[in-house]
Amino acid sequence: MAENNDSQGNLDLEDAYGKTEAFINDNKNRISIVFGAIAVVIAAVFAYKKLIVEPNEKESIEQLWKSEYYLLDKNDFESAIHGDSLGEHKGLKQLVEEYGGYSGGEIARYELGVAYLNTGEWDLAIETLEQVDFQDDILGAVAKGAIGDAYMEKGNGSKARKYFIQAANHSGHTTIAPLYLNKAGIASLILGEKDESENQEALRIYKELLEKYPEATEAGDAKKYIAMLSYK
Repeated sequence: MAENNDSQGNLDLEDAYGKTEAFINDNKNRISIVFGAIAVVIAAVFAYKKLIVEPNEKESIEQLWKSEYYLLDKNDFESAIHGDSLGEHKGLKQLVEEYGGYSGGEIARYELGVAYLNTGEWDLAIETLEQVDFQDDILGAVAKGAIGDAYMEKGNGSKARKYFIQAANHSGHTTIAPLYLNKAGIASLILGEKDESENQEALRIYKELLEKYPEATEAGDAKKYIAMLSYK
């Protein structure tokens, strides 16, 4: 009985192969067209990458350094944002509009947010920085931390702390994470001036900082604040 089943299975398999071969023979032209279409799509994607994406990536980076000159070297934040009065270089705002999907455009978006921070345009800084999506441990954390800085300037310690904690959690870097935990602790201390319960959150944050990053520069501050808060 088992032999009959095996024989039947072999027949079914042979039949399946036969049908597949017949299908291919009957539909050679159609299959060729399908594979041809796939090849055309692959070629188009490759060409798009080579002819459009890569040149724009390069151009976006080249355009960026001119704005960085005003932002970082001259601290001329207005020119960094809007470009110079002679029109010799594009401002960060224009670079974001033109190259938003490319590496240079994403860096420009972050730097535009930082420039808004330095001109006191807190809401624009927050709006811009919230659109930044760096997966990198350090850049991603710093972008979130900058949003926290903007909220601190607006006097919103609760939201500032939220972003400082996000920045710390985004990066396990032994320099970046304790920096933002310390900022979160400071935000909690400021909130604690009006609400005593916030001091317990500050205590928790500083204990976490000291436990996870005992060798960090901020560990000294953490010890000091833990001692102070423990006697309250």
